Amino acid sequence: MTGFACPVASAVQHPSRYPLYYAVAQREDAAEEAEDTAEQAEDTAEQAEESQRRYPPEAPLTLPEAEARPAPPPRLLTAEEKIAEVAALLQAQRQENHCLQLEMEALRDSASLVERAGAVGAGTLEGKC
Repeated sequence: MTGFACPVASAVQHPSRYPLYYAVAQREDAAEEAEDTAEQAEDTAEQAEESQRRYPPEAPLTLPEAEARPAPPPRLLTAEEKIAEVAALLQAQRQENHCLQLEMEALRDSASLVERAGAVGAGTLEGKC
């Protein structure tokens, strides 16, 4: 077994003994480098395109009188700013929804108390008459 030499290791160490293998290995290396360079170029192009993308801010809800006068054009937002703006709007809507749910529960409770009081009051009056 000591006389056996790995052709791959020999080709790398002695390219003149295995010129075809060495040439193929070089082409594979060059192809891999070209793919890596192409991927890096695509990533860079995507990042540049994303950094140039701009989005309009969300239009605030206004009264019809306020819409009569023209508003100045809004500053366009980057993707990160737009995400932050939409997240803040969503959080505000969740808070408002929670408050409305609590208010609705309170109204239901008070309505059920009024119904009970009416039923109790009607029962006591009927018993006395």
